[in-house]
Amino acid sequence: MLHLHNGQLYGPGSWTIESSGVLRLGGEFGGSELWNLHLLNDGLVEWKADSIAIGGTVSWRNNQTIEILGSDGTLGDAVIQNHGTIRKHGNRGEVWLLGALNNNATDGNGGGNGLVQVEEGSLHLLGGGESTSEWEIAAGAAVDFRSTSRSPAFVLKSGTLIDGMGVARLTDGTLQIAGNPVVTNFALLNGVLDGDGLLAVTDSLLWNGGTMGGSGITLIESDAIATIAAGNALDRRTIVNEGSTIIDAPSSLPFTDGGHIENHGSLEVASGSIFGATDSAPSIVNHGTLQKSEGNGWTWLTGVLINHGVVVLDPGPLNCDSGNARVSAYMQVDGSTHLQGGALDSEALIDIAGGSLTGCGKVGVAVRCAGTMAPSCGASATGVIEIIRSQAPLIGAYEQTAEGTLAIDIGGTEPGTGFDVVMVAGPATIAGHLAVDLVNEGADFDPPLGATFDILVAKSLVGAFETTDLPTTTSGQPTHVEYLADRVRIVVGPPPSPFDLDGDGVVDGSDLGTLLGQWGECPGCTADFNDDGVVDGDDLGALLGAWS
Repeated sequence: MLHLHNGQLYGPGSWTIESSGVLRLGGEFGGSELWNLHLLNDGLVEWKADSIAIGGTVSWRNNQTIEILGSDGTLGDAVIQNHGTIRKHGNRGEVWLLGALNNNATDGNGGGNGLVQVEEGSLHLLGGGESTSEWEIAAGAAVDFRSTSRSPAFVLKSGTLIDGMGVARLTDGTLQIAGNPVVTNFALLNGVLDGDGLLAVTDSLLWNGGTMGGSGITLIESDAIATIAAGNALDRRTIVNEGSTIIDAPSSLPFTDGGHIENHGSLEVASGSIFGATDSAPSIVNHGTLQKSEGNGWTWLTGVLINHGVVVLDPGPLNCDSGNARVSAYMQVDGSTHLQGGALDSEALIDIAGGSLTGCGKVGVAVRCAGTMAPSCGASATGVIEIIRSQAPLIGAYEQTAEGTLAIDIGGTEPGTGFDVVMVAGPATIAGHLAVDLVNEGADFDPPLGATFDILVAKSLVGAFETTDLPTTTSGQPTHVEYLADRVRIVVGPPPSPFDLDGDGVVDGSDLGTLLGQWGECPGCTADFNDDGVVDGDDLGALLGAWS
């Protein structure tokens, strides 16, 4: 056993602690100094307290056990190759390693199963190094990666498992990710997370400062919970969320150079957050559930949101800004967008290329729907969707393409509460399919003959639905569609006969008089029933065949 209390251990050369040997550094008389030597530990090293100064070049290969027993201490610029166990014991102190720590690193002398244990307090790593092996951090304890401008980045490589209820933190400098390291609890507080590897987080992730960079992936696993609160940038890196993540970033968090979030789990965006791409690149690609939580403040997402899953918008506006009015800021390929009293706002087109847009709320400035538009509100089967921009309430435009469907429920006489309505602040252009359902058919709602329901109201209307699926009332009355200059109306009763030229509900002498008044060449005339440009005997025969 060798006690080095406030003493010096000199080289050049090597010192070996054999399997039954013990080296004690520090203690009641203060720290120690190591000078220009290689220390090989096959036994036990006890670092008692205080600081260990380093002179010259000092390397330390640990094959067995290093026990850090003191409450506080600093180890100077020594390179530690750990193939055994380094254990920081139960105390609340701070221990600082100024040199590199290579946990189970290959140095030409063989391998080993390196293990770093932190039972209490913090272990600060300032000198860089790398890891391919295991770490255990107890509850309340921490390992801080905090390289300086004079030291290289610490590198986490494949084989690294940082486990336990404590936390691994990046507090300064650069932490490089190579391969596929796994961390149970990770916090990015400052500095730069870099590299092309995949960092898997199994329990918790906190991002509250610094840059998440590199071309790699940060994977939030299915049982993990992540909070994104603040940061300098998401630069190039992809965050893949398979767990539960909340973005609560009231200060701007830019996504740069292709950095984005791919969601396969649950992603909540807190009201008032400001984040996203600085160009027209995707910011979020959603395959899971994305929910914008309730709040009165504006939530700003720059870049493009691409939806394949479920998006739920609680009360309060979500503004999507692609940075280019020609590039859709919100693109739904499939899946659903549900307005739960919320608003989806954008200067650019909101493109519902597939799936459904449902609920009760506002969306605009312009919506193109090749999927299904289906208003509904809360527990009610009916509701109102307004195509309008929250910031400019007189602006809004709606286009339903040939692939689109407008699905309308009618269960009462009041717009919104009794039947579905789409309100458009500007022009509407329609095509595709219309599906109407009487939701209280056979129960307490049987609309009378002649009842009308304005299901789409706009500033102007162009086009018509190519196909329709219309109900029959409980009392056996059919329904039909009427297209007015500014609205689409559902009317209870048979559609008007084209031969009822005066619209009084019967085909009679008055209509015959109108036909005779248009006799002869008359392109576009109402009595030219066969559209051949001439009102003649063929048209007369058709009218007489429909005589009431």
